[in-house]
Amino acid sequence: MSQGWFKIWRQVESNWVWDDKPFARGQAWIDLISRATYKDGGESVFFMNRVFVLHRGELVTSLRILAKEWGWSTKKVSKFLDDLQNDKMIEKRNSDLLRIYIMNYEKYQPIDEEKKRQRNAKETARKQQGNTSNEVEESKEGKRSKERERFQKPTVNEVRAYCEERKNGIDPQRFVDFYESKGWLVGRNPMKDWQAAVRTWEKRDADQKPKRSGKYDHLITKA
Repeated sequence: MSQGWFKIWRQVESNWVWDDKPFARGQAWIDLISRATYKDGGESVFFMNRVFVLHRGELVTSLRILAKEWGWSTKKVSKFLDDLQNDKMIEKRNSDLLRIYIMNYEKYQPIDEEKKRQRNAKETARKQQGNTSNEVEESKEGKRSKERERFQKPTVNEVRAYCEERKNGIDPQRFVDFYESKGWLVGRNPMKDWQAAVRTWEKRDADQKPKRSGKYDHLITKA
């Protein structure tokens, strides 16, 4: 049955012909299907002072309510529901209240094809976005991991030997302690070349040293 048919059927339910009691079994079966949640994705229903989250094709009711609606005894309702379950037309869930799932609900209430297409497109886009995000993160992490593998942090003695070779006066212990405290990062990126970092420190120290302007050099007499 299509959604359009059930729109018609719901109109019939409000008509006086529907009030004829007792219901035929086919009428009771249609009533169960029409009571089930149509909304894709589920909905919250307040029933008997409780909130139920019903998924598509589910309904919550009681023997007493169905007996009153159908003009049956509760015993007849119970027997009818057992027959439906035995024939795999419904599945009764939980014991204190009747929570019923209509088996093969899509056969009776198919989702509009356009809505189904949109839902599938959204689901596909969501999965692709999640996969892309994961791939980007994995790529970044892989790159950082490779950079860490390529870089070998120097020992104090190695830094000392390099600084003595360049005669820059940099304290090797201070250099190593500084980058050790930062996880050998330069800004937010893993260090790639510690010797280049030494040269940067060297240039910085040179820039910070006061320079003689030479303005009065001509006044200085040689001994």
